[in-house]
Amino acid sequence: MHSTPKISVICKEIANLLQQLNLTITTAESATGGRIADCLTNIPGSSEFFLGSIVAYDNRVKTILLNVPHSTIHSSGAVSKDTAIAMSQGVRTLLDSDVSISTTGIAGPTGGTPSKPVGLLYAAVSSNKRTACERFVLHGSRAANKKAFTLVSLSLLKKHLLEMI
Repeated sequence: MHSTPKISVICKEIANLLQQLNLTITTAESATGGRIADCLTNIPGSSEFFLGSIVAYDNRVKTILLNVPHSTIHSSGAVSKDTAIAMSQGVRTLLDSDVSISTTGIAGPTGGTPSKPVGLLYAAVSSNKRTACERFVLHGSRAANKKAFTLVSLSLLKKHLLEMI
């Protein structure tokens, strides 16, 4: 039977990597609604590496606080690779962190289209070395999608940090 790692386990691993690398982190979350920030701040000593989070659910928050260009949202959409990348770079700049992660997606049950179905997620991780973004399509209820969005985003973050060692 295949088991997925628990979110709390991945957060502890990420915390250890951030401390080992002496890095700070910020989050810009839409699709995960603050779950990544919650997970990271549940770790004792998280104030050593976690600076803050912006839950940018509305496009105005994405553009005003995270500096996502209106043209990006207009041409690519709020749920897109370009927006996820801009969100991760925007929060890293705004809060002056070493690493950041962003999420944007469609948790459902409504809001999907044929080209952007329910369960679509873009997660981006940004550091001074590089920015990486991955696209995921997950299938579940709204609650299940948000949990899965958090897990795959944290896995992307962990992968990015491991590459920095």
